[in-house]
Amino acid sequence: MSEQELQLPNYALKIREDRTDTTNGRGGGILVYVREGSIVAYEEKSPALDNLTQGTCLKLITKHRCIKLYVIYRSPNSPRDNDAALQQVIGLADKDSIYIGDFNYPDIDWKKMTCTSANSRGFLDTVMDNFLHQFVDFPTRKQNILDLLLARDPNLVDDTRCAGKLGKSDHDTI
Repeated sequence: MSEQELQLPNYALKIREDRTDTTNGRGGGILVYVREGSIVAYEEKSPALDNLTQGTCLKLITKHRCIKLYVIYRSPNSPRDNDAALQQVIGLADKDSIYIGDFNYPDIDWKKMTCTSANSRGFLDTVMDNFLHQFVDFPTRKQNILDLLLARDPNLVDDTRCAGKLGKSDHDTI
């Protein structure tokens, strides 16, 4: 799809990262838009993100803070080295970090902070070890919470709710 087809009125496309891990390039990717004139935002490169199949960081400059917004897509078939890279990126969390995206850990029960697989356990332990709060409390695909919003500082997140589906997506929008 061309950049022109992805334009939204009053929004600047700051990051476009098409998926390269799919058959014939079909499916997904990461797009990050920022409302024009609202805040200063730019993509921040991080060596830790280089090992992650699908992830990026947008730095948001406000009057009082410099927030790092990590946007992540983790395939349900993610190999172990990618999961390790994801845990390394989550390990970068500080008070100004937000992680959002489709993490695809369907067996994690976020209310009880439990899971059934060792793979999910590693991710859940990393989230807890870095004192991250998970704000999504509704299913985002079928009956699962696959899409997450994580932050160490709960004051960074004001309101999290289901906004329905966007286009042909099979996930609900946060």
